[in-house]
Amino acid sequence: MLALLSFGLLVLSALTLAGLRAWRVGRSYTWPVAAIGSLLAWASVFAWQWTLPERVETPSWLASLVFTASPGLYVDTTAWVFGMSLCGLAAGVILTAPARQGVGPEVWLATLAIIATGILAVLADSPFALVMIWAAIDLLEFVNAIRLTPTAALSERAVVAFALRALGTGFAMWAMVLGIGVGSIAGVVSANEAGMFYIIAAGLRLGVLPLHIAYVTEPGLRRGFGTTLRLTAAASSLALLARFPSTGINSTVDVVLLVLSALATLYGGWKWLTGRDALAARPYWIIGIGGLSLGAVLTDNPGGATAWAAVMILLGGVAFLNSITHRWLSRLLALGGLFILSLPATVTATAWQGQDNPLGFLLWVLFLPGQALLTVGFVMHMLRLEGDEFSSLPRWAQASFPVGLIVMVFTLFVLGLFGWPGALQIGVWPAALAVFVLAAGLVFTFLRLPILRDLAPAADAPARPSRFTQIQLMAGSGFWGMYRFLSRIAGFSSDLFEGDGSLLWTLVLLVLFISILQAA
Repeated sequence: MLALLSFGLLVLSALTLAGLRAWRVGRSYTWPVAAIGSLLAWASVFAWQWTLPERVETPSWLASLVFTASPGLYVDTTAWVFGMSLCGLAAGVILTAPARQGVGPEVWLATLAIIATGILAVLADSPFALVMIWAAIDLLEFVNAIRLTPTAALSERAVVAFALRALGTGFAMWAMVLGIGVGSIAGVVSANEAGMFYIIAAGLRLGVLPLHIAYVTEPGLRRGFGTTLRLTAAASSLALLARFPSTGINSTVDVVLLVLSALATLYGGWKWLTGRDALAARPYWIIGIGGLSLGAVLTDNPGGATAWAAVMILLGGVAFLNSITHRWLSRLLALGGLFILSLPATVTATAWQGQDNPLGFLLWVLFLPGQALLTVGFVMHMLRLEGDEFSSLPRWAQASFPVGLIVMVFTLFVLGLFGWPGALQIGVWPAALAVFVLAAGLVFTFLRLPILRDLAPAADAPARPSRFTQIQLMAGSGFWGMYRFLSRIAGFSSDLFEGDGSLLWTLVLLVLFISILQAA
């Protein structure tokens, strides 16, 4: 199975980095190993096309007495798009790493490991396999976050983020129970009740609740390692949505979710456009693109959901990793906004197909402005010349940094041309034209009206929380207080049962347990 080759290259590169680090080999050797391994993994994804579709079944196991199928891997065109996107992100993160201070082999190792686990998530053939891989991703993120966080307060945030992801996994497990068995992902979510819980699980695991729960403060780590964590977690959730059948939920809930998705796209697009910088507005990019992806799913357009997932991963990676001031490179990268417009023969050309909904026109009115806001926001973040000068980088970094960003843009270009049903599509050109006109109008408005142009604060200005953000902070404070209260109870219980009277408590519980058994 060629997909396992890509996974193996990522794992082998990570293990090689671990060995070199154990031998205390310098960066002059470790970074080339990480860069070559990530590029080889990205190139190997092209070879998946030779054997599509392909399934890998695991041997029979004891759990088959409970579940109707063993967890397996399935490589189809949807998995190929996600694999290209994730491996392109890995190459981009590693190749741009020399431009970030305070980043070493241990971070590159963690990046490769997380991307490798993300590859398995998008290849999962059943909800049960996906849940197990979600748990592995959460553990990798949690271990690395605890290891890299400098203070106890930030460690608490890592714990809360892990708890919210685990809650999303719990909803998926409950959906599995309602679905009665574990077949293919598309087959098991056909029940209305199960489908609703799968959507809740995917939403919680997008990593945006609570908004911007950053537990890594060093800018270099936030750009590289933080981007890998956020986008890989989002990709593993969108991989489930991209295979979601149109019969997953009933029509009434379908309309409600469509309206909520459109509002989320508008909100995320506006906050993305007016953010201080791309890194600070990262949660809103995920919200906006996630809303478009869910909207495509709810209108029976899984190809559109897959396309938006690729845009989220690759253009998001470009926006978050670009930290160097270079006028011509910024202008070139700003052209990536064309991939968001749903133009013909681009990766998002299929975004507005499948609009067989009585509220189709209303949905266009709600979704298209959000799409235009996301486009203009991306262009403005690319053209905002802030960060270190390109000439200040070492010669080898000056060569690798633009290559890492261009690899991600080139991957999006390739996805628009071949390899999956969404390639070389004309799409719904009136929608693309409407988004283009709206985006052009927004650019003109922002350039002509100083009031709107000044809505985006400077990068060095202190952030002013909005009313909605203040409500979130209040809710977050209550959540932190509950977490600390429960931790004190746990600490008291630990002292109680592990102290000098532990043997006595053990005997008391044993007697109580025997009494319960006798009563039964």
